[in-house]
Formats: sequence, structure tokens, C-alpha cells
Amino acid sequence: MKRIFSAVNPLDAEQCTAALQAAGVRAVTVGEVLTSAVGGLPALTPMIEVWVPDEAWEQAREIVEQLPPMSTGRKCPHCGYDLRGLPASRCPECGEPFGWTPPPAESKSWVCAMCGETVEEQFTACWNCGSERPAPP
Repeated sequence: MKRIFSAVNPLDAEQCTAALQAAGVRAVTVGEVLTSAVGGLPALTPMIEVWVPDEAWEQAREIVEQLPPMSTGRKCPHCGYDLRGLPASRCPECGEPFGWTPPPAESKSWVCAMCGETVEEQFTACWNCGSERPAPP
């Protein structure tokens, strides 16, 4: 077994596990009980992990790279670099591309510069992290 994903938030880990299982990849979530060790408060470091069989790791990596940004922020799937606030789809640390892409030009949605969440045009703040929408160019 190999670790494919790490999370601080149990919901992020479960979303990842569900996406992998929906694609037919056997995946298990470990460490979710550790959150109760800190009284249910958010941890500062990832404690919850998703593991897949060695032979399914490449397929799982492709699936995980295509997942939308999670509540814990965007991390490079290759090196773990924090990608929050980056509009590009290539990691500045390792140079690898990752699956996040901005909404199409015809979309009136905007992308939060802090967490990478796509937000519908009628909202002036990101629903995920509370950051204000940037002023139009």
C-alpha cells in the first residue's frame, strides 16, 4: 500500500477516498480517529491519510490530481507545496502541472486567490475561506 493523499480535515480525506472508490480503485482512509485526540479541533498538520494498493497508485494519482481544491487548501500532488493564491496550474516548487484549471472564459464565476475555490459571480466573498473577490481589471 502507498499513501496517495494527506489531509487535516476528515471530510477532505473521505471525499478523496469516495472519488477513488467510485473510479474502482480500492482506497482506505487511516488516521481519522486521531482528530478526537485533539478534542475535535482542527489539526495544524495533516494526520489523515488515504492509501491505495501499490499497483493502483498511478491510476489513483491521476484521479487525485483532478479533484477540486479541498478545504485544507491546494497542495501540489507531487511535492506537497502550498499552492494557495497561485493562479497558474504548474507548481513553482517542482514545476509539475496539477489538475486545477480556472473556469472557462465565458463563465462569470471567479476563482478565489487564497484557496482556489470557484465562486459564482453573485458572491462578493469566497464561501470556502471568506476572502473578498478581487476588483475587476
